[in-house]
Amino acid sequence: MNGYRNYETWTLSLWNWFEPMAESAIDQGELQVDASWCEDWLYDALDMNRNPDGIKGDWLNASFGEIDFREVAEHVNDTILDIGI
Repeated sequence: MNGYRNYETWTLSLWNWFEPMAESAIDQGELQVDASWCEDWLYDALDMNRNPDGIKGDWLNASFGEIDFREVAEHVNDTILDIGI
């Protein structure tokens, strides 16, 4: 899907989530992030603790579970380099 592993991962690029993730990493003093950092960041950003009930929650959880966070980390790390600190 447009060079990404799947639709769910691609949509993070489509909706420009890599740059805010990179900026947040830089603000936290991180020069490189891993998949776990990206997953935690997105979980917090989407406020997954307040997940909607019913079908919306099921769809959100299913989509979130399909994101390739290793690939996301690669893109965020590239973005950190592009921003240049």
